[in-house]
Amino acid sequence: MIIAQTDPSPGVISAELDFPADDYLGTGAYKFTVKAEILNEPRLTITSCHNEPWFAVRAELISSTGELFVMLGPADGSAPHSQGFMLPRYIKDVEEHTFKVTFQDWRIMEATINGVALQAMPLPTEVILIHHGIEQLVSVCDLLRPNGSLALQVSGDFRSLDDMPLFLLQAQDYDFHLYVDADEIVLRRCGYEIRALVRGGVRSPLWITWSPTQIQLMLPNNPDQTIWSVTTPTAMPPKSLRQLARMKKLQPTTSFANLEAFRTAVHEALCFLQDDVAESGAYNGFWDQKYEGRRKAKPSPKQETDIHRQLLLPLYDWAKMRSVEIIPENETAVGKLDICFVGSVDGQGPVPFCVEVKLAHSDDLEHGLETQLPRYMSSKRAMYGAYVVLWFKGEWFSLPSAQKIHQLRERIIPGDSGPPSSELAELEFAMATATAIHPHLRNIRVIILDVSKPISASKR
Repeated sequence: MIIAQTDPSPGVISAELDFPADDYLGTGAYKFTVKAEILNEPRLTITSCHNEPWFAVRAELISSTGELFVMLGPADGSAPHSQGFMLPRYIKDVEEHTFKVTFQDWRIMEATINGVALQAMPLPTEVILIHHGIEQLVSVCDLLRPNGSLALQVSGDFRSLDDMPLFLLQAQDYDFHLYVDADEIVLRRCGYEIRALVRGGVRSPLWITWSPTQIQLMLPNNPDQTIWSVTTPTAMPPKSLRQLARMKKLQPTTSFANLEAFRTAVHEALCFLQDDVAESGAYNGFWDQKYEGRRKAKPSPKQETDIHRQLLLPLYDWAKMRSVEIIPENETAVGKLDICFVGSVDGQGPVPFCVEVKLAHSDDLEHGLETQLPRYMSSKRAMYGAYVVLWFKGEWFSLPSAQKIHQLRERIIPGDSGPPSSELAELEFAMATATAIHPHLRNIRVIILDVSKPISASKR
């Protein structure tokens, strides 16, 4: 059986799958031909073929580093087999290059370019997997933080995910894993695990929280038990996983394979803003410095419109690498959108992604999420958006009040008990839950950026 494709993606002339046996897709060959210029300029070229739920193959050619990565397996959500190859230093000058990948019993055996065998790369010990069903709610940057939370919606059909990772981070001495096992949701980290029993037909928000010394599951609507937690030895994500995530974030592209790939790229870039601010100590750029005579007074938060440029500064290099256009203060039919990202999606052309920025102490914080941003997205015909909230509360600033945060949480999660570890976490928890449980907000990601004055080491 042969499956042939013509012009399957930019720069790829043709692609072909050849299966010797029509009734078995685990053995065969995948061949694709690219234009010569693909290898002469720094870019990421992707070609793939899907025949769900039986087969999927994907090849990523990174010409800037001379690497070819291939992934294949049944298209049923299970983890694919992957293998990397190094391109030769010198490649014959021809009009086009043909790659061929052979596989047997779902294992990648060999790859060639123009008939010349490629050297296989050592298999990495680092693994990062996030199920496509929850990519809208969490990115790898969230999972790599020592402290975090995740809100999901659990329904009676969750058993279809049996033994399938919802997310998996794995390195040599570290693993962080969420998956379904029969009637249980399992959260596992470094040998310690929690199993939460979920009855059929129950529809409930699922909350996951973690710190270096604890992992916790909460199912507030569960008729049997609502909170499961376990104390663990101190566990921190290793540097190797963070380096892998940053490398993927900056992989050069000219377009995105689909709308979800564009959405994920924007989410990761926005989530990494917190690390960029922390690592560079750039929080001062979000504050107005004041003086009383010659004496420096306590700073105050900048206005929202003055903050947009500060937010965008770390993103311009990312945007150039990913061929994404940034439009600040974009005019729409219903007002001025704070930031619009525009990326090229294969088969669709330019696609917008809407971002609204709000201060955590703003009086219209909920209105911005529930009404303002959805209207902008509708006006721009954007499928996805992000709500970026700036948190200033700390030594220099006292808002929002604890009462206001708690009231907001009560409106979103009535009767909930067991508050998170901090006011910032409580606000993030409530707003993330709102996007998980309200259908008209499910394509919006809430990202809270802490720009408060850091506590000095001597005061910890």
